[in-house]
Amino acid sequence: MEIPDQFVVCGDIYNAFSAAIAQLRMKPDCKSIVDIFKQQTDFGKRQKESLFHLAIYREITMNSVQSLEQKTTAYQELINRLEAFINGTDYVQEKELAKELIHNTQWGRPCVMRVLPNQSVLDRRLAMIVMHMRIVLCCCHRNPLLGPLITLMENPGQMSCSYLPTMKDDILLEFRNVIENAGQNLVFYGIIEEVFLLFAECPNGHSYAIGECGKPWRTGVCSVKGCGETIGGRLHEAATGNKRTSRDISSKVGHILGAPDARTHEQPGPERRMGPAATAVMRLLLHAVMVAADVHDSQKLQELINPKVTTDVIEFLWQHLHCDIKLIARATGTSGDDAAVLIHIIIHSILSKITEGCQQVFNTLLNTPKCRENWEDEFTQTYINPVLMSRTTQLKKANTLMHDEHDRLHRIIHELDGPGNYNNMALINIPNIWRYRVRVTIDHLALTLEDNNTTGKAQERDILHMFLKKEPKLRGLIYLPEIIQLQHLLIEQFHRRIDVNEANEMNIQEFLDRLQEGHLKDNYIKLITSFSKAWELTKCHLHNYRLPVDFGGKQVPAELCDISIDMSTSIAVLLPTRKSNGVCSTALADFLITTQNEFIDMYLSKRGRKLHSDEEIRPSDLTPAHLIAYDPDKDLLPLVLSHCNYSLEVGKGSVIEYDLDTLERQLEERFIIGKAKIERKTEQLLFRQDSRDAAVFETIKQKIPQEKLTKAAKHHILSELRLLTDVWDSITCLDILIGFVVSSGGNPNMPINTYLQNILRMEKDVMKVRHPCQLKHVLALWELLNIERAKRLTMNDQDPFDTLEKEYRVQLEENQIAKLHAALQYINSEQLINVLHNYIALGLQEQIDACGDITEWRIHDVFQNIENVGVITGFEDNFPKDILIKNLFFTWNEIIKYCHKN
Repeated sequence: MEIPDQFVVCGDIYNAFSAAIAQLRMKPDCKSIVDIFKQQTDFGKRQKESLFHLAIYREITMNSVQSLEQKTTAYQELINRLEAFINGTDYVQEKELAKELIHNTQWGRPCVMRVLPNQSVLDRRLAMIVMHMRIVLCCCHRNPLLGPLITLMENPGQMSCSYLPTMKDDILLEFRNVIENAGQNLVFYGIIEEVFLLFAECPNGHSYAIGECGKPWRTGVCSVKGCGETIGGRLHEAATGNKRTSRDISSKVGHILGAPDARTHEQPGPERRMGPAATAVMRLLLHAVMVAADVHDSQKLQELINPKVTTDVIEFLWQHLHCDIKLIARATGTSGDDAAVLIHIIIHSILSKITEGCQQVFNTLLNTPKCRENWEDEFTQTYINPVLMSRTTQLKKANTLMHDEHDRLHRIIHELDGPGNYNNMALINIPNIWRYRVRVTIDHLALTLEDNNTTGKAQERDILHMFLKKEPKLRGLIYLPEIIQLQHLLIEQFHRRIDVNEANEMNIQEFLDRLQEGHLKDNYIKLITSFSKAWELTKCHLHNYRLPVDFGGKQVPAELCDISIDMSTSIAVLLPTRKSNGVCSTALADFLITTQNEFIDMYLSKRGRKLHSDEEIRPSDLTPAHLIAYDPDKDLLPLVLSHCNYSLEVGKGSVIEYDLDTLERQLEERFIIGKAKIERKTEQLLFRQDSRDAAVFETIKQKIPQEKLTKAAKHHILSELRLLTDVWDSITCLDILIGFVVSSGGNPNMPINTYLQNILRMEKDVMKVRHPCQLKHVLALWELLNIERAKRLTMNDQDPFDTLEKEYRVQLEENQIAKLHAALQYINSEQLINVLHNYIALGLQEQIDACGDITEWRIHDVFQNIENVGVITGFEDNFPKDILIKNLFFTWNEIIKYCHKN
């Protein structure tokens, strides 16, 4: 399929070169090409050369696979004439580039940048954009504003420490800069040894700074609106729930967008002082330059990308270009074709202003975030924003140039002719559906408001602007009551009745199949459908979203943020928990609650009102009336249409005008006024093994004083449990029992079997332990059985700690294993096994919550400071000090297998 020549936006000189190259088929000399170079115009020699290269690309390269013409003698003579001219003229400096274009050998290897048979229209258009950008940068060395892009293209290795345009900043870095600019002698993580500034987080995850030694001396109140939690601490001890932040406070260099797949649901958004459309355009230009850089140094280019890519770097960047062009189309309210045309207009404006560029000298390496921000501002103001502001006029002109009078279909589609031009045309009966007109959409409204802000026409429409900015997040709120209802039903169904592995292995369809037909099953289907819809709307916003400390302070794993929820999805995703896949459900509800609360706070701030904390509503009491809840198509779009003036005139296209002031007022009255803030507290499901919790055990000790089992009792109990299944069944009984006695207590001298049979009404044979243990032995028995279970699983090469994160499963090195085996000859292995197991099962998570990342802590030091453990004989003097907490899993494995062997 032939693509309209989008290079025609480059003007008359380009058209003249194209015509001259086409005439070479009939005229043997290149005089007409030379005459164009000699003409006195506003364009210099190098600017004309770039247009000459574009003409070659269009007339020769893009036609090289259109037919068998290239195999004819006439076609080969055309190539020879053109190549001879290039070799013999001083007008063409980039001779190798021209020859690549003539022979369609650009990039030196087969790839998407070559013109190939059966290429998609989109790939052809993107190749045109990349080639246009490459050619212009080759001829624009005199413009200092283009220095960073030229350096990136020609010497990507020099940009290894560069802050690339449109990459995201860390907000904490801006905070640090504010403090430094205030003149305080503060230092970050040891750059100067005398003073430190440490970042910490309040119980709700909001960051703040601690100066001096980096340890808190006094308390304060979190300044984030709606938070009010205590921050800091007393006498170098952090207040409850406060911890050192785990975030890196420096912006990352290089390309840090990650895999293109993660951008599938990305919405256009601003970056620093660039608007959404300018950001999308700038990012596409960056990726185009990076593709062009592959010609010069593919290896160095690959090193700029973090995380590292294992696939072909061009294919990786190409998929990003696919995302970019879609975002540009959405951000500008145009079609994909027109978005590509806009990019060509912008690139041509770079060429046109080669001698007008900014006189300011920029650091071409962009080695500070501030330098990047200044460069972005100058580049967008010089090249991008002028085109975006006049895009309607520019696109109209471009479409007129691309579709001549013989291309009747395109002229009707783009409404380029007046009514009189349609007489006696064969295409007069084409249905209106073929015509492309700008649609009235939420995105178009946001773009119109953004244009008003850029041109200074905007008045005080803060609420409308704020709403449209947050709208992609707000649209999921309509499903929040049903999500809370689903979570409540699942908690009633599964609380302490299912373990992590069962939840992960059971899919949603299997769960529904277990339910009887009727109202309950129909209700579950309805609620799960709502959950799925909310997840699809929200998951793109959950990347890097951190839950509050009350919910474990975790982030949704990146791989889960990209899944879609259907009947084959694990039921664990729906369960509101702090661990495993259940963090998805917890994060979804918490994100929507936070979104509503933050919007209400911003709204009240702009209106000068306050909301007392006792006005917050509990999640379980939510109804749509409490929420900024709407259906984008049934509620919001009709409101927009009712305040929109849409006019259409053949030959001039459509004109859309909005009554923004009235629309803002109606939006406020209908969707915002009277809406409530929500308590950031949702129910949490506990798995069966969540009874293994240090806080739960401490509560049991307070209600039922505990005693240890004698050695003889332990030996007798273990001798009864011949099979691993017997151990599992007994542990299950104890987990259920613990879940009851932690709240109700009990007689310490009551036999455990009596409690199970008489109080819990369990069958006699379920509990396999026959030894007369009493409630005062419940924790000692639980510890004995779980250690035995872990030992047997380890010896069967199975995982005894299914909830242990991968960060604590780092393999031991050979020399560490040898030192560990040597040390075990002098250490009481039974004591060590008990302490190690209890730390992994009970103590590890508590320490993580209190201290953050402890993977690099030494096991030797940690175990020496565990309270109420007692001394492990031989441990202090012999246990290897280079074995770390990150090696916990394999340390356990080695100790168990060593003891079994010896």
